[in-house]
Amino acid sequence: MKTNGERNNGGKLKPEYRKRWAEYICRYIEEYRSRGYLWHFTHFLKAGAQRIGVTRYTDKIEVTAFEKDGRITVVLLNRTEEEIPVYLRLGEYCAELTSKAKPIMTAEIEK
Repeated sequence: MKTNGERNNGGKLKPEYRKRWAEYICRYIEEYRSRGYLWHFTHFLKAGAQRIGVTRYTDKIEVTAFEKDGRITVVLLNRTEEEIPVYLRLGEYCAELTSKAKPIMTAEIEK
């Protein structure tokens, strides 16, 4: 994609490749936005985290949880077009959240 002799000297993109490169970047950004849930896993989960069991009271919410070093990370996905109350319960402790329509959210709990 660079002209001859410009590889090591900061060459420029050839004009015939510019449109293709722009299309690739736009497609990449669209994919990343549409699959934003991956960010929640790559950003919050640390290497070596182990998946732990969860229960849920409705099938409108997808949930998974991981634990490492006394910290629990919970990833929630609301598949509906409505707000849904979410209750995170750990032993005798309970926290209530509201999940907006169609978002994905992450909660971190220190044990």
